[in-house]
Amino acid sequence: MLLRYAQHVGDGHGIVWNIGEPPVDGSTDLLDMLAVAGVTRAGVGLEKAAKAVGLASHVLCVLAVYAAVRRGTGASPMLALIPAAYLAVGPGLRYVSASYGTTVFALTVAVGWWMARRLMAASGPDVRRLALGLGLCGVAMGMARPEGAFLALFFFAAVLVGRGGADTAEVAVGFAIGFGALGLAYFCWRWTYFGHPLPNPFYRLGGGVLHPDVLARSARNVLRLGGVFLILLFAGLLRRESRRLALAVMVPVVLFTALWVFLSDETNYYMRYRYPILSVILIGAAEIGAVLASTPAAAPLRRMPRTLVSLAAVALIAALIVVQHRQLRHVEPRRMGLFDVARRLSPYVGKGYTLATTEAGLLPLYSQWRSVDAWGLNDSWIAQHGVVTAEYLDRYRPELVMFHAYFSPESPRDESASRRGLGRAWDDTVRALQSYAEERDYALAAVYARGPHESHYYYVRRGFLDHDAIVAAVRIADYEWDGQPASDLTPAAAR
Repeated sequence: MLLRYAQHVGDGHGIVWNIGEPPVDGSTDLLDMLAVAGVTRAGVGLEKAAKAVGLASHVLCVLAVYAAVRRGTGASPMLALIPAAYLAVGPGLRYVSASYGTTVFALTVAVGWWMARRLMAASGPDVRRLALGLGLCGVAMGMARPEGAFLALFFFAAVLVGRGGADTAEVAVGFAIGFGALGLAYFCWRWTYFGHPLPNPFYRLGGGVLHPDVLARSARNVLRLGGVFLILLFAGLLRRESRRLALAVMVPVVLFTALWVFLSDETNYYMRYRYPILSVILIGAAEIGAVLASTPAAAPLRRMPRTLVSLAAVALIAALIVVQHRQLRHVEPRRMGLFDVARRLSPYVGKGYTLATTEAGLLPLYSQWRSVDAWGLNDSWIAQHGVVTAEYLDRYRPELVMFHAYFSPESPRDESASRRGLGRAWDDTVRALQSYAEERDYALAAVYARGPHESHYYYVRRGFLDHDAIVAAVRIADYEWDGQPASDLTPAAAR
């Protein structure tokens, strides 16, 4: 989805989902989108631009973690390399490969936390200057992802904890000038440009209810991402020498983990929503480890030969790389029939045809058709009204209707479908699309399934010039789903 926005911005159409329509803030990774759009304007292909921006951000984030550990703890290069290597071979490269903007957000968080840690130790005139810097970092975090603004406030709270209340007024004034003034200007621009205060996906994902299942999943994600480094955070709470620092680190980690109770968890590709907090965990764990290593209880460790320490560090780095590889080796992007269909539809882009779909990633991007995101992440009307309606779809009269259903011709159409996938709201959207297509006599062109309870349905409107050609475009003999052949259930659906 983000690449579609970046393409339109790079071509000079503004932040729009469909060219010629009002702006939509479905691309919540604003900094990444603008960076990708800028690189494409320099003549780089869209996917290459996205991967270049993502990879550069990942490398810079790794360097920021390394530098923060080196400067914050005085650790040797080999010891500082441990958290940096863990980050380098972690999920970041998978996000880059999938063209997500996660690493851009992670970079702003790493820099913001480094600024916060410097502020915790500052004194005199440096306090307000660094507080202003933290506020400006907070604005950048909020531009990278909306939840970054909340994380900036969590960093501010962590600074107050870490400083033990010292110079609170100076810290608050500096932070308010940077984060409050510039952040307010950015917020007002967003509201004016897009027409509503919150990013469009928040209206769709929040739903005005709490999501305890997402809170539990968020906690599991953070535990899995942080791994052994979280042990040091908890160990720091047990020692007087490191307790305040450990509390300061835990403030943003715990609050950011809990923040996700307000949103559903769709498109959370391999924990990408929680990944940015990892740099806070790594830097904090290294600093707490340094404090614990300076205590009398750790005196035998300090007397170990430097060569032995370096060898132990190398062995730990190697072990972490192996563990990360085993965890991540099965999440590589795989071939999708959605991509193949989109490529086959792209020659018809000049005809002005419209696609209505629940799959607002590959199909709209590579077909370049005008698209209705039926789930609502990229459609203000649907996001704020809750579900797509037949009357709304009639505004577009889409030539193609496609949806991801949690049923198939091999399973009964009963209430069990509403308990699968993203739940009842998703099932309501699917039912609305299917009813619309069937009531308006669309032709069922194809049904592909990867089991009795999950399938892709394609309906094509009758009576337009290229009806037969579009039906042929969605009829693929080797339709794949996450790299595995899908079953063609079109004959069974037609009966």
